[in-house]
Amino acid sequence: MRRASFLVTATALVVACGGSNGSSSGSDGGGMESDTGGATDGSADGGPSDAPMSGDAQAPTPSTECTAYANALCAFYMMCDPGLVQASWGGVSSCQAAEAITCAIDESASGTGWTSAVIGTCTTRVMSLACTDHPVPTAADPCLSTGAGGAGAPCGLNVQCASRRCTLTAGTPCGTCDTIGMLGDTCGGTSRVNCDVGLACSDQNKCVTVVAASATCDATHICVGGTECVRATMGAHTGTCTLPSTMAGATCSTTGVATAGCSADAGFFCDYTGRCSAVTYDPAGMSCGLVDGGVADNACASGAACRVGMCIAPLPPVAACTVGTYPYCASNTLCVANSMGSLQGTCQYYGSATCH
Repeated sequence: MRRASFLVTATALVVACGGSNGSSSGSDGGGMESDTGGATDGSADGGPSDAPMSGDAQAPTPSTECTAYANALCAFYMMCDPGLVQASWGGVSSCQAAEAITCAIDESASGTGWTSAVIGTCTTRVMSLACTDHPVPTAADPCLSTGAGGAGAPCGLNVQCASRRCTLTAGTPCGTCDTIGMLGDTCGGTSRVNCDVGLACSDQNKCVTVVAASATCDATHICVGGTECVRATMGAHTGTCTLPSTMAGATCSTTGVATAGCSADAGFFCDYTGRCSAVTYDPAGMSCGLVDGGVADNACASGAACRVGMCIAPLPPVAACTVGTYPYCASNTLCVANSMGSLQGTCQYYGSATCH
């Protein structure tokens, strides 16, 4: 899983944090901003000047600061979001290994904003967080990683861009940096605009203000990651940013009316009786989805994706893959086409040495 997952967990500081792989306009690989950490294959504007492009064949060796960061991050996840750990990695040691590689890839990129100094301050910040902390990101955030690349600059990772968003060309590890969106700017869709820190793209495709837990939410004020906008009645236009429940048996709602839902990252779902129940995590090859009339939910573990009621394992590095098609490549890798125009490729680590 890429670092974007942090956005939808107990803190929102990773909307700015460290960087993760570039984005594409195609569907996610499966479960932060929902993914299994696999490649996000799809078409997008912009891209490399030559083709085909090759991703890095091997993962870089994590630095000491990346190892410390990964350990702190996964300890936080295990404390606050154990369901996320099970779904994405299957355990804390696998989380640490994957996140250390993510950190190393981002740290070693040209023009990166995910520097040794930022990693150190971000690690300290993560270690200080409580599960109930949901800070709205600001320009002063210690985890903010702003890359050197302006709009349209070649990139392979979000951390290389001033906008903190690199949109990749499907089937290649390369793309171009998006434009920074300010309050009221058009975003989403094919706009190639990533809203600035403290803003988010609304359902109306406009950059709007992100507000903290307990604040009033509406069409122009979006709740910070890890909270949801709960309205008093179905027709209400405003609500209150509310934490989802993390307790089995708690009253819940799937409509965002009167009460909040259940925290999937903590390992719960809202069952048909309106109560939070624990999710069961099954390995690849097992069935998945709601069972027994909605009284139970079987999710996939260790980065597997639920497709047509079956958990499908992600593909390992160097495995043969098909661009934009399940199964997706595993954490920190993407499907790189064998030649221009081909959908057949291999799973390769994210890397931007060949992006120009």
